[in-house]
Amino acid sequence: MGDYDNIYNAGNKILKEVTKAVETGNYDNLSVSLKVSIEDAVRAAKANPSQNFRGKASTTRTVNYASGAKRIPFFTRKVSMNHGMGKVVGGIVGAAIFGLATLGAISTGVWAQAVTYLAITAIFGFLIKVGSDDKKLAKAFNKYGRILGNSEFFAVGDLAMAAGERSDTVLKNIKKMINKDFLPTARFDRNETTVMLSERAFAQYMRAEKARQDRELAEAQQMSQDRFSAESTEGVTNQGVKSIIDEGNAYLATIRRINDEIPGDEMSEKLYQLENIMRKIFTQVENEPECADELKKFMNYYLPTTTKLLNAYVDLDKQPEVGENITRTKKEIEGAIDVINDAFENLLDSLFQDMAWDISSDISVMKTMMAQDGLTPDGLMSGQPMPEPVPVPARTAPQPAPLSFEGSAYQVAPELQQAAGAQAQAAEDEKVQLKF
Repeated sequence: MGDYDNIYNAGNKILKEVTKAVETGNYDNLSVSLKVSIEDAVRAAKANPSQNFRGKASTTRTVNYASGAKRIPFFTRKVSMNHGMGKVVGGIVGAAIFGLATLGAISTGVWAQAVTYLAITAIFGFLIKVGSDDKKLAKAFNKYGRILGNSEFFAVGDLAMAAGERSDTVLKNIKKMINKDFLPTARFDRNETTVMLSERAFAQYMRAEKARQDRELAEAQQMSQDRFSAESTEGVTNQGVKSIIDEGNAYLATIRRINDEIPGDEMSEKLYQLENIMRKIFTQVENEPECADELKKFMNYYLPTTTKLLNAYVDLDKQPEVGENITRTKKEIEGAIDVINDAFENLLDSLFQDMAWDISSDISVMKTMMAQDGLTPDGLMSGQPMPEPVPVPARTAPQPAPLSFEGSAYQVAPELQQAAGAQAQAAEDEKVQLKF
């Protein structure tokens, strides 16, 4: 008698016992009889697998390779394609038996027994599900092994593409295979994107991972050092700009105080102009800290000199008797203030030189493109190329003109005297023209 006959004979025996108990209403010793019969059925399904399932083992076993045989890393353990069939057969037999028993109990109105049999039927149904999942996993295991061949490691995405499955499905299957000990030496990388099947592959991965961590640590330290250096440099630059502007504001406060002591409107207007220019320069230097050196050079010379000139002007203005020398000296100081204002205006203009060049270049490019597209009168009429833009001279900071004081006469340097004289002559010429 074959093994299949033994399994189904055991099932018939169980069915007869349940039917007899339902018909007679005598359930004594039924549970013991069912337990023995079910164990016999499951044992028969697992026994002699070479005859039951086409010569293939139904359980997992370790492969013993002959000396010199080629070892396939994925198939460290051999898993039958029919792995889990024992659970499926046992579950089907048990579910069928207790399903019929449940129907019999319901038909006779024995509800307590019906509930018990129904619960047992559900357990056997769950056993069928587990066995079916195991069989599917065994099928996937053998499929993956045939695809990978002798590979000692593989990317989950590559295997999924070759198998025609989703990456998350392959990942889930590999994890189940590891948990069920199908792959006893398999390990994931830290991102669960690569699987190492051998100890050698895992050792190589660990060395590469350590090298990567060391490299990332070194890069992070270098970035931190570079950021600290940049912040330190920026801090020094900002501190230097702030120091220059604070010093300039202190001079402006002094000039404003002196201006309040000067009664003449003409001189006061010159000082208001100087103050306004200086504030514009400070604003531009805050926006472009690289211009601070040019401002520092002018401040170190002009502002102290300007303060001395203005203090001298106030002293002369307070004299009770105004002679020719006092009047002439005051005029020279007023002319010197004009020269200083011109110098700071030139400095302010030089700070905007780069911006002017960029704007001029942008306008020139725009005009050229419009002419090429025939959107300008010149382009429509002649199609000739537009003239090249006139280059803006390179920015050159104006050089401070020397001022000097000798003794108590408040003498002004010849350069300032000449500039002041030229401005005075221009004013006289303008007056003459106005008379006519």
